[in-house]
Amino acid sequence: MTAVRRKSDSLLRSFSNNIPKQIQCNEKQGTRSSNMADVPIDCDFPVWGLMPKKETGVVTFLNKYPEYDGRNTIIAILDSGVDPAAEGLKLTSTGETKVIERFDCSGCGDVDTSTIIRKVVDGCITGTTGRKLKIPESWNNPTGEWRTGVLYPFSIYPSKVKERIQEHRKEHLWDVGHKPALAQASKQLQDFENEVASKTTLSQEEKLQKEELETRVEVLKEAEKKYTDLGPTYDCVLFHDGTVWRACIDTSETGDLSTGRLLGEYSTTHEHAHLTPLDEMTVSINVHDEGNTLEVVGMCSTHGTHVAAIAAGWFAHEPARNGVAPGARVVSLTIGDSRLGSMETGAALVRACVKVMELSRALRIDVINMSYGEHAHWSNAGRVGDVISSVVNRYGVSWVVSAGNHGPALATVGAPPDIAQPILIGVGAYVSAEMMLAAYSMRARGAPGAFSWSSRGPCADGAAGLSVCAPGGAVASVARYDSLHCHAPGAFSWSSRGPCADGAAGLSVCAPGGAVASVARYDSLHCHAPGAFSWSSRGPCADGAAGLSVCAPGGAVASVARYDSLHCHAPGAFSWSSRGPCADGAAGLSVCAPGGAVASVARYDSLHCHAPGAFSWSSRGPCADGAAGLSVCAPGGAVASVARYDSLHCHAPGAFSWSSRGPCADGAAGLSVCAPGGAVASVARYDSLHCHAPGAFSWSSRGPCADGAAGLSVCAPGGAVASVARFTLRNCQLMNGTSMAAPHVAGAVAALISGLKAKELPYSPYSIKRALENSAGYLEHVEPWAQGCGLLNIEKAFDILTNYHDQPERDVTFSLKCGSSNAKGVFLRPKLDEVMPKDIGITVEPQFLEDHTDEENQRVIPRQIAYGQRLALTCGAAWVSHPAHLDMMNAPRPLALRVCTATLPPGPHFASVDAYDVACVAKGPVFRIPITVLQPQPLTMSASAAPQIDEKDVLFKPSTIKRHIIVAPAEASWGVVRVARRGGEAGARFLLHAMQLAPRRSCRAHDTHRMLAVAPLAPAAAPFRVLGGITLEVVIAKYWANVGDITVDYSIEFHGLKPDFGTKLTMSSATLGAVQLAALRPQEVQPSAQLKHIEPVYRPSDSKLVPLTARDVIPPSRQIYQLINTYTFHIAKATEVSPIVPMLCDMLYESEFESQMWMLYNSCKQLMAVGDAYPSKYSAKVEKGEYTLRLGVRHESRALLERLSELPVVIQQRLAQPITLDAYCSQPQALTGGKKFTSASMAHGELLPIYFTPVPAEKISRSSISPGVTLTGVVSFAKDELGHKADSYAVALLACEPPRRAPRDARPRQDDYADAYKDFVALWLPKLEGEKLEQVYEELIEKFPNYLGAHIAYLHGIDSPTDPKKLPHATEDPDVTTAWCEQLITISDKVIKQIDQEKLLAYLGLKNDTRCDATKIKQEHEKQKNYLIDALCRKGTALCRLRALSQGDKLTDALHANMADLLKFTDLTDAKAIHYGVWHCFALKQWGRACRLLAKMLEERPSREAEERLAQAYRQLGWHHLAAATAAALPTKYPSAYRPF
Repeated sequence: MTAVRRKSDSLLRSFSNNIPKQIQCNEKQGTRSSNMADVPIDCDFPVWGLMPKKETGVVTFLNKYPEYDGRNTIIAILDSGVDPAAEGLKLTSTGETKVIERFDCSGCGDVDTSTIIRKVVDGCITGTTGRKLKIPESWNNPTGEWRTGVLYPFSIYPSKVKERIQEHRKEHLWDVGHKPALAQASKQLQDFENEVASKTTLSQEEKLQKEELETRVEVLKEAEKKYTDLGPTYDCVLFHDGTVWRACIDTSETGDLSTGRLLGEYSTTHEHAHLTPLDEMTVSINVHDEGNTLEVVGMCSTHGTHVAAIAAGWFAHEPARNGVAPGARVVSLTIGDSRLGSMETGAALVRACVKVMELSRALRIDVINMSYGEHAHWSNAGRVGDVISSVVNRYGVSWVVSAGNHGPALATVGAPPDIAQPILIGVGAYVSAEMMLAAYSMRARGAPGAFSWSSRGPCADGAAGLSVCAPGGAVASVARYDSLHCHAPGAFSWSSRGPCADGAAGLSVCAPGGAVASVARYDSLHCHAPGAFSWSSRGPCADGAAGLSVCAPGGAVASVARYDSLHCHAPGAFSWSSRGPCADGAAGLSVCAPGGAVASVARYDSLHCHAPGAFSWSSRGPCADGAAGLSVCAPGGAVASVARYDSLHCHAPGAFSWSSRGPCADGAAGLSVCAPGGAVASVARYDSLHCHAPGAFSWSSRGPCADGAAGLSVCAPGGAVASVARFTLRNCQLMNGTSMAAPHVAGAVAALISGLKAKELPYSPYSIKRALENSAGYLEHVEPWAQGCGLLNIEKAFDILTNYHDQPERDVTFSLKCGSSNAKGVFLRPKLDEVMPKDIGITVEPQFLEDHTDEENQRVIPRQIAYGQRLALTCGAAWVSHPAHLDMMNAPRPLALRVCTATLPPGPHFASVDAYDVACVAKGPVFRIPITVLQPQPLTMSASAAPQIDEKDVLFKPSTIKRHIIVAPAEASWGVVRVARRGGEAGARFLLHAMQLAPRRSCRAHDTHRMLAVAPLAPAAAPFRVLGGITLEVVIAKYWANVGDITVDYSIEFHGLKPDFGTKLTMSSATLGAVQLAALRPQEVQPSAQLKHIEPVYRPSDSKLVPLTARDVIPPSRQIYQLINTYTFHIAKATEVSPIVPMLCDMLYESEFESQMWMLYNSCKQLMAVGDAYPSKYSAKVEKGEYTLRLGVRHESRALLERLSELPVVIQQRLAQPITLDAYCSQPQALTGGKKFTSASMAHGELLPIYFTPVPAEKISRSSISPGVTLTGVVSFAKDELGHKADSYAVALLACEPPRRAPRDARPRQDDYADAYKDFVALWLPKLEGEKLEQVYEELIEKFPNYLGAHIAYLHGIDSPTDPKKLPHATEDPDVTTAWCEQLITISDKVIKQIDQEKLLAYLGLKNDTRCDATKIKQEHEKQKNYLIDALCRKGTALCRLRALSQGDKLTDALHANMADLLKFTDLTDAKAIHYGVWHCFALKQWGRACRLLAKMLEERPSREAEERLAQAYRQLGWHHLAAATAAALPTKYPSAYRPF
């Protein structure tokens, strides 16, 4: 990568001369700043570290092959969506559109546009929200069909954008109106109170006025408290213009479509726009199902854009910001769902795979990058994995995936890459020194990296110029001079410089800063300052050769003449050359010339000399004083620099073919400069005390997979400063993770394929993966599980792919089945006492790449028949025995391995059995069998102390990892890690990761992953849960970015209070919960059990199985079906709910079904919450009311889905107050309610019984819990605080059914039939209409003339008190007649007159009724009271209507009197009276009281009509902001249909 640079000669001189100055970037112009520190300033920003590409050879590769930059390739990004408007993602390096396809596979942007409107009135149509939509005349719609739908933008917004929009809307749409309104209402109330302050009593009108003013203030305060922005709703209009589908999104919310976003299908037009200027959310559209579904494509986070920029970003004027393959095009497939907070779903993954298959008909998608994943409970299963495998195996796509960010423990690789077949390219995260310096701005003195003033290649004649450099520039170690008598080492002013007369470089290497001659120390009393002998011959030779390669610092080195080429020996050190050390212990020699003390020689006679190389006797560093001793060796050992060859007889100048290349194994560049055509010295790494070594990030997930597969293929830079989506309001952003490493590899794969296509060479996803693994640079200082086969090396991978493109295994992958479980690798966790070796059977079977266009496999079968390879098996581990050879053909081939773990030291161990083709070993292994062994270490056991491991004075540098493999004691239930500082840095941050892999459980099921901060006087302790008897890994890692070294003591100790019930205590209301505890060591016990949730179980009220549309058909014709189960339930009290599908939850990639999404709606079809595979992530706070849950499950098998038609669902509800279970130490105490268990001490091996009592019935009723449901919570036993946090268990209590008591008098009375009959008819009356209502009413009155219930039922039939459509309008007259109102008053009066109100009030005032039939009397009076309230309310609403019709105040007195009578028996917030209360307030224009009552009505029974009346009342008060907010929320709160999945 070529960075923007400036010459820094003056800066270099200032460093060399040790002259401190104030320096600015414009120093050469002579400007200075007096405010600047007296230190040098490096203005050459290391931009190459922001988008790291040097480490993997990408820069060199693209410099060498500029046209292999990914052009003619397509990368599919399966992520959160790619922003085509982001910088770097608009065009490719060849000027083509970068993002060529854009689909949202999650469904969160789907709009139902099945409603077709053909009639246009006055140029307008009615949208789904009810708004009038004005059609612009410029639109062309030959069909005349307009499809309408509604988009809820908050469903497609990322959470940060949603929060920003909500904040803006509150400030500019709410606060600007609400704050003045509240101030004005408060002032009006205060003025009124001041006005009537002198009055002792208030008139009725004044009381009403005061109540009205108080209510206004109360309503405004309550509105502020309950303010919730549900977001805007945008009408969508879809039509076909004769060429392409076009959609308009009405972002104005006014119906003015001319201002909306008009977009054509992205696949055809590549049109995109920002949804609104405020959100900067780039949207595009697609159309499915012949226009029935409009797909609005947004982004659920900026993650996908960042990933795409790393893989393929292109910046014409800033090449340092380019991605790895700037010429590649991108297909964006969104698998993250905004409704789930960017979580991926099985449905989205399968739909994305289907889209890749579909696009293959017209496009060739070469690479897929998927920086997403979860942790699966088991490997080798799952529908999603099967579909992913089909994409690779049948469509030839290379699939690159991130390994995950759940390290540093082993076996933390997620799924994918852990799927049934190891065909995906898993990538770990690597951090280089350049990244630390530039991207992370790490505080580290002397951080490794090239000096800003270091020369760069290439040479003038095109040679590379550099062979390798070591991190940090060109540095040579020097002899230790007498600190009192010598100057600092450096180049002498008189030192000769190259080049030679014929242009040769003259010097191969120089010590730092020039030619430095150091000599052996002579007699320390009589010798001169070190230097070259005066009689030493100088170059060049007569034929132009340099003559001297170097002078040897500190050695007696004589330059020699050119020997007779026929008779001379090979050049080398003279036998009489002095050796160090000196008499006083000084090293004597700081370095020797390449190959030791070597005399420079003339060019050898090419016929009679050996090739140059290092002598076997060559001395090695370091020097005695610790100096490196050698800065470099010339390529091949002791090599003389030569003159430029005769132009007639030599090749073009350049780097020697045998010259070493960078980068170094740890990712450093390796080379600082090279002289034109010559070898150049790389330098040693800086002092390790002041910089971090590059390596794997601490949090990067490690292999192996749970079944032993490697998991990682390679590692790559796991961070970058790259472009992000515009909605972030940023141009670029630093992000890190394996999510950033994967696109680096995906871009490299695109570049490789670009070159292979240009060369017309065949390849396959299998050969691509194999080449990446075989060419990767293995990092010796990085664990194998963190790097896979090593650091990506694109150049070597390209060489392998081009040189060995015709090998028989090119289109073959090898299926490994290891052991009885058919695992993809060997993963052993032996016990401490295991000494016998493990014999493991392996079956290797080749699998051939298929072609989806070749349905009969006509091209595959000949290759299968012809295939055959003879393989040699190798393994570098002495503890693995294996066969030496394997003859491979198209058949399963068994072999056996023996793994001897008894002699292995404690800790993790890795080996690999590599299979090489004997016909061509150079191409690398054909396949690998990974082997991981976790060898446990013994614990320190004591009868009185906890089993533990103690480590003292442990030095932690950044990224230092200490692993302990332990077989947890059988009785252990929790452990504690304690870390205390001993020395070094004042504080440090450590990653603690304790993990156990239980059978059929993911690595997250039993792990503790947390950050520990260690301070000088504050030791840190962290508890973790333990499963006894299972291998445990405890990892303590100093965080990679935590600067400095620290020495600590740490311990790992185990405790145990193990109950006998397993993982869950299950109780019933009929029995005691008996528990028996066993102690691992002396322990304090304090049992605690609390029930926190109720979990009623529901079965579906409706089930529907339907085939999905064309975009959910797996090619060629595998139809996917969807089962939609509907569940209805009632919430009695506001709470928090979490729907759980026990049979499907906590599974995604390993699930046999591809979807389990649920949507929770209230009674008005308002969407309350959405959830999917992991129920612990999703919950919703809900109010009292009726709710509907819709569950969608997808699969291509109808039979499997039909089995789920009665699938039960748990609706977990949080209790308002937890219920504590009482614990007792004995059964008699528990039965009699004696002394409760408080605490006790247990000795090692002791057993302690504990008894928990069921919840009393009164506690259940007090908590509003329906009997018959399950109550769940947690139980713990440890008194220790750390143990209480870590060691807890689930508890479930099955509550009993409610009592079924028989009535006291079971014999029917003679009056029962008549009462039942009239009650039944009265119940049906309100449901009748018209003549039938009149007929039944007259019959009932005729039969029971004194039955008041008949009149009330009739009143409800003609004027329902619960019908929101009959609420009053603020600006419209009632749609009734005067006669109708008078009829209501007449019937109401019949009821009112038959009830003695005084007598009723007298009874209601009784505190106690001691009569024998008090219950019957009470029921009768309660019935009369309800009749009276109903009659007064119906009469009151009729009076209000009459008053509105008469447009006068003559009925005001009657209204007041009626209201006074009503308030004697109830208040207006009563459900029976609230409807009348609203009418009364509207009639008297008491809008504040009306708002309060309407708000109350909406809490009990929400309706669109009540919301509309509330908005009218707000407008009457001048609260237009409230009215606007209420009206804007109506389409969201009261949609016409459920939203699509």
